Amino acid sequence: VRVRLVSPPPVSIKPKTPPVPSNSCQICHQEFPKRLLYKKHMLTHLGDKHFACTYPACKETFYTQSNLERHVRTIHLRGSHSFVCTFPNCGKTFTRNDSLKNHRVKHFPNMIMKCPYVDCEEKFRVRSTYHAHVKRHRTEKQQASTMYVCVLQNCQYTTSNKASMKQHLTKVHDYKQ
Repeated sequence: VRVRLVSPPPVSIKPKTPPVPSNSCQICHQEFPKRLLYKKHMLTHLGDKHFACTYPACKETFYTQSNLERHVRTIHLRGSHSFVCTFPNCGKTFTRNDSLKNHRVKHFPNMIMKCPYVDCEEKFRVRSTYHAHVKRHRTEKQQASTMYVCVLQNCQYTTSNKASMKQHLTKVHDYKQ
């Protein structure tokens, strides 16, 4: 069991200066939460459109491969069954990739994934559902193993929930965060 001591932060004398965003465009001053989005954006100012649509009579070009793929899906393949099951003698088609993935499971009826946690008997055929289930177990286990201990005024309050500790500090000790 991990124990986290919760105490008020030290008093700061210097005023805090706001952090300078590192993903801010120097040309149009737009800000981006992620570096990857910033880099893609910079292509619109500095890059060439290297990705061209190959459909007949379509002259569209794009800065990124993913933008070209989205264009093809939404403009040229809209409503078409472009995802095909390659299992022998099947050939069933789908409009969405996730529908194809869920379909493929039917070809392997013995491929069942059992939850690895001892007290759980859940079984799954769809990999994404299995992983989501196991992740919930891990999250619950982590939350149960972390304890927050109040160290203000010899208080004995403990909890495994961070939000509960914040509420306790505010209501019992009148601590403003």
